Amino acid sequence: MRTDTFIAHVVTSKCADSLPLYRLEKSLARDGVPVARSTLTDLFHRAAMELAPVSEHLLRRVAEQDVVQGDETPMKVQAPEKTRMGFLWTFLAQEAATQDELIAYCFSPTRAGTTPVEVLGGTQGALVVDGYTGYNRVTTPEARTRVGCWAHVRRRFFEALPANPAAEEALRLILALYRVEAAAKAADLTGTPAHQALRQQQSAATLETLRTWLKENQPLHPPRGPQGGAISYALGQWEAFTRFVEDVRLPLDSRVGDRRGGVQAALGCVRRFRLRARVERAITPSPAPASSNRTGGFPASGSPRRRHLIGVMIPFGRAPAFAAV
Repeated sequence: MRTDTFIAHVVTSKCADSLPLYRLEKSLARDGVPVARSTLTDLFHRAAMELAPVSEHLLRRVAEQDVVQGDETPMKVQAPEKTRMGFLWTFLAQEAATQDELIAYCFSPTRAGTTPVEVLGGTQGALVVDGYTGYNRVTTPEARTRVGCWAHVRRRFFEALPANPAAEEALRLILALYRVEAAAKAADLTGTPAHQALRQQQSAATLETLRTWLKENQPLHPPRGPQGGAISYALGQWEAFTRFVEDVRLPLDSRVGDRRGGVQAALGCVRRFRLRARVERAITPSPAPASSNRTGGFPASGSPRRRHLIGVMIPFGRAPAFAAV
């Protein structure tokens, strides 16, 4: 078996099939191919080195797009004698020229806003995210416009529903927003002037009704309770939540939630995985080419404490392929 083919098998087994290396070692031995687990680990690290430029290139391609969607997922990673919390950042965009969907994953040991800066710093456009302040440094008048994620609003009201039946009205109105999008998609109008007209005629009216309901109900609930918190969350970012009405390119939510299966597959790539220092030092990001919407150079992101997971979904509807880098 060729070395590159075998390395691809190791990466696929661990990342796509969620097969730990110790089990892969046993499986190979039964097939008459005895390979030590330490060798499998070295080969996995070798794949990381070889694919590092691909990861950096994908992150740059995502950052070059006008509309980017982002989210971060907590995950446990191995640490000496215990586990600690890390975060898998997901950045999703659709390439304007080809309509290909690009998904880039970036692991960070913290939830600090340094990761969005490293990925999207110096770029302009729109960023569809939740209300987390970690994105504030890349959502400024000189950088990207923040667009709210209605999936997060909906989730808050759904969680408040058991103790607050009145939340059903908010959920009904939010559902009406999604029905407009579903109707546009069913009529093959997505992204067209007709789609924008639907939003301005129907979604705008629904938003006005929802805002009136939120303001009327806000004094009736403690601000730190489930219902009061959901209302404050929606009203506090109302401008960001309503930007989609005027720009048909903007989605209602980040859609990263729709990729949870892909995120879970990506998590399998890094869980219980420690990148050796000698491999970390060998990973050096390549210089970024100039892009149309980047106002500065791509920040160096070859930190020894940071790793990437990359995925590309082409065409729509297919499961993304992942590689640990």
